[in-house]
Parts: sequence; structure tokens; C-alpha cells
Amino acid sequence: MKIKPLIIGFLIGIILVRLFSYLSDVKSDVVAIDASISELNGLVGKWEASTDAGKYLEIWEKDTITNNLKGGAFLLDEKGDTVFRETLNLVSINDKLGYIATIGNKVTLFSLTEKTEGFSFSNFEHDYPKQLLYKISENKINVDIIGSGLFGDSSEKLELIRK
Repeated sequence: MKIKPLIIGFLIGIILVRLFSYLSDVKSDVVAIDASISELNGLVGKWEASTDAGKYLEIWEKDTITNNLKGGAFLLDEKGDTVFRETLNLVSINDKLGYIATIGNKVTLFSLTEKTEGFSFSNFEHDYPKQLLYKISENKINVDIIGSGLFGDSSEKLELIRK
């Protein structure tokens, strides 16, 4: 049936309109910078890290229609069951990059705010995380997850290896 692709297209359209609005609204604490989506092509692939909570995976692929990056993050327990899942998208709108994380029906938008040591995506209005820093090399990604939790400021560091 053709209704399902129309609904999916409509939902993606709503997300992109929200993202464009977010990236266009310059806030005093978040200023989106210009960048090309191709600068993040090194993310494409399957990445894995071991954590205290289980095996963490990120899988990224290039969307052949939009050239944006799409993927997902997963946490697997010791049995291999998925205990956490989020959909990830990196999109370019007017030369501004947005990182979209979706868990269930909750969409969180981050904008690229720095690209010196890596790619830093920020949303200081979000509870946790407020910032994601990706440092990409050929076979490794270091991800710093920074924000305020229940017990004050906190950060996590993940070292993902290409699989």
C-alpha cells in the first residue's frame, strides 16, 4: 500500500522543518557553524565498543538519495538482546549540520557547533546529553557524551572500533 511511504515522508518532512527552524534560530549559547556532510563520511560503517552495561553499537550508512547519513545506536546485553535503541541522522540544511537522535517518538536535535578536534554537536536546552563530540579516525571513533545528570555534570567516553 502506498499510504505508509507517504506517512513516513510526511514525518521526515516535519522533522526536517523542525531541524531547519532549530538550526536557523541562533541562541546565545549555541551557534551552528558551516560544514559539509561529506566531512563526516568516515562514520559510515559498523562500530562497536564494550561497556559495563554491555556491547554498544553504532551503524551508519549514506542515504543515496539525500547524501545525508543515517543509522542507529544499540546497546546489547550479555545475551545479545537489545536493551536500548535510537535512530540517528546527520543532515545538512543550508550548509549547517544537524544531528538528530530519536528514541521512540522523542526527537532531539543537536547542531554542529565546533569542528576543531572533532565534530561537536550541541543542544544546551536538552537534559542529557547536552553535547556529543565525535573524533573520527580510520578504524576508531572516540565519542564524548557530555551533560548534566541527576547528580551534576557528567561525561562518558566511548571508544568505538570499526567492525
